[in-house]
Amino acid sequence: ADKVHAIFMPVDSTPKEDYRQTESMCQAWGVRYDIIDIQSVSEEFGKMLSKPGDDPLQKGNMMSRCRMIVLFDAARRERSLVFGTTNRSELLMGYMTKFGDGAEDASPICRLYKTQVWEIARLIGVPEEIISKVPTAGLWEGQTDEAEMGVTYLALDKALNVMEQGASDAEMASAAGITETKAAEIRSQVSRMMHKHSPAYAPDDC
Repeated sequence: ADKVHAIFMPVDSTPKEDYRQTESMCQAWGVRYDIIDIQSVSEEFGKMLSKPGDDPLQKGNMMSRCRMIVLFDAARRERSLVFGTTNRSELLMGYMTKFGDGAEDASPICRLYKTQVWEIARLIGVPEEIISKVPTAGLWEGQTDEAEMGVTYLALDKALNVMEQGASDAEMASAAGITETKAAEIRSQVSRMMHKHSPAYAPDDC
């Protein structure tokens, strides 16, 4: 724990309970902890780049990339590595920002579905109030992972698990308790989002 540096990067819409919970966890585990508010820098990028009609996701992606600027700056300064928190459910669904929270030097939980991460969290003593929190990137008020994806993690993980074993849409639907239409949407999303976790395209002689 003494080699870990946690940086909490809130914005104006970040719930107050997040401040308490992150600080409490870091203190309990002896992790160095800092708060760097990214609201002002996100607003400055917004002034430069935002266009009329931009949806909240456009702004959210910008905030996510601001967070990576902070983390990689700290990593270089401290001669450290940035550890990512993307799990397999998010990875397959592309539920992360390219070169934002999808950027890291190491990705320790990328082989674990979200529900598996919850189980490991319980085993290592993460407080239940944190495990049971509604999953959200906290990039705008009221934003939640499951609402954006249109499926709960519990159902999604069941669908992804059998899909990766070669299941059909009908088998995915049966395993996860969702419609075949939703199963097909999940499969399509996984296919379309592969670019987010694939190496950058380069000519063969590069």
